[in-house]
Amino acid sequence: MKVKSNILLVILGLFMLPLTIDLHVEAGNDLIERYQKPKNNKMEVHFVDSINGEASIIITPENKVILIDSGSKYSSDKLVEYLKQLDVLEIHTLLISNPYSSYIGGVPDIVNNFHVKRVIDPGTALQTDTFKKYLSSVRKKVDTHKVGRAGDCIYETDNLTLKAIYPSRAKFNDVRDNSLVILLKYKDISFLFTGALGKEGLLDLEVPTNINILKVSRMGDKKGTSDNFLDLVSPQIAVIMGGSDNPLNLPDQDLMHSLRKRGIHIERTGQTGNMNFKTDGKKVDWNL
Repeated sequence: MKVKSNILLVILGLFMLPLTIDLHVEAGNDLIERYQKPKNNKMEVHFVDSINGEASIIITPENKVILIDSGSKYSSDKLVEYLKQLDVLEIHTLLISNPYSSYIGGVPDIVNNFHVKRVIDPGTALQTDTFKKYLSSVRKKVDTHKVGRAGDCIYETDNLTLKAIYPSRAKFNDVRDNSLVILLKYKDISFLFTGALGKEGLLDLEVPTNINILKVSRMGDKKGTSDNFLDLVSPQIAVIMGGSDNPLNLPDQDLMHSLRKRGIHIERTGQTGNMNFKTDGKKVDWNL
């Protein structure tokens, strides 16, 4: 009986050995990536509850991950955990709208936890410890670092376009008015990410019209959105980021009134937490 058992174990081992070898594929191999994450026809946009800051995640139908801003350093652990829950291993592009701490503070933790292929920012700087840590971590960990300008195509497929529409150059003393503004279109659905753009920047921006979802500038500060801007963009949904207990007491109530009187649906991460918008390019569903 013992001899038969040993023979059976040897036979089973022979059958198992090729299976083990066949599944050993080097990390980054295209075959294993397609197996693990098959393509689908939906794009996802996640707005992450970053307390006093902003961070948005785009997942394309091809499963490329693009991160817009990183929130503050005080919420970076939450952002890292959220990305891990989404099974993110690599970030195709990290877009930084402006050098304020509420937008770049989480970058060191991001680049230490994920492979970031490239960072694109507006090329503006602040003399702060947060900015110095941001720049140092990007130089050490990121493959490519470049300045983004209006007209730059960041990612494109047959049905999806992600591009910078502002600034053409850095011209304002307030670096927030030089924010990198991003337009995302997937078939019939569009998102506009305005960074921390203020009134001077808004006047200089060639405003796109009929946007479906607007990420409101400056966490809902009234200086980041004008009535004329809202009339031109004419969004169906406005997403306001930043925590409910933020020290700036945002969003501004005048802005909330401007949105409501235009019939724009409002979602706030400070009230609902993380948001996940999914679209097939024709309609949008979202989970709170």
